[in-house]
Amino acid sequence: MTTFRNYLALVGIFLAVTAGASIHIPASKVSLFVSAADLGSSAAGAGGTLGLSGQMAYGGGLTYGFGLGSHLEGEIGVIGTVHSPSGTPTYFVEWPLLIRVPLGNVFSIGAGAYALDTVDTGWGGGAEGSLRLSLPMGAKVSLLIEGRYRYGLVAVSPSGSQFHDVAFTTMLGVTIKL
Repeated sequence: MTTFRNYLALVGIFLAVTAGASIHIPASKVSLFVSAADLGSSAAGAGGTLGLSGQMAYGGGLTYGFGLGSHLEGEIGVIGTVHSPSGTPTYFVEWPLLIRVPLGNVFSIGAGAYALDTVDTGWGGGAEGSLRLSLPMGAKVSLLIEGRYRYGLVAVSPSGSQFHDVAFTTMLGVTIKL
């Protein structure tokens, strides 16, 4: 629950800082998607290679996008995944907060931070980047295809050991303009 409170505090600070910067507010939008992620991790200070492992996790999520001026968008969301490398599932809940720059009407890039709650095995946070393709399917609906790379700056297990996590996530879904 502490991760969720930290995430809410981060969102509040972000909104307070950017509230005066909004000049033109584009339509808000909601995205619903399914996802697949390639996971990896490394013990902090171990000097080991930090890379993707081929261990897949699957899930889905929801994001809410809002205008931050004529050329920027903010995005908050929740992404849930489940990973079962040894038959015992591990559940992850990610809380991303991104600034997105549209590149025309179809592409956008995003960068920001995330908080990660691994439910029973600890918490973490770090930096995240994304590349999104939105293909219009109507006046208010677009097909969403997105790739995200997550780099953990810190993660802590319940035993107190620190590690870094990485993930490349592929998402497929729909975006609905409100």
